[in-house]
Amino acid sequence: MKKVIDGKLYDTETAEEICGYSFGNGGDFERVDETLYRTKKGIFFIAGSGGCQSKYARATEPGWVGGGGGIVTVAAAEALKFAEVHGEADTIAKFFKIEEA
Repeated sequence: MKKVIDGKLYDTETAEEICGYSFGNGGDFERVDETLYRTKKGIFFIAGSGGCQSKYARATEPGWVGGGGGIVTVAAAEALKFAEVHGEADTIAKFFKIEEA
């Protein structure tokens, strides 16, 4: 998936995947798949897709809604929170500065 945001290209093929999750089963209207990535320049983004009752829903024509997908950039703090919920400790430590408790 590719998207240009503020004149910068975000590409899931060239960015480094950090972690992700899926909610729901294939074909579910509320299904969501999201993956956190980091670009070569260190910018974090989430690429996701979902069904017609998910946050990725899109109007397809007047009165109709279908599933969709997209990319959104996220700040490092938001990326860390996403990773803490959906990632493994070793993977998180690879991408973020983690402090010993």
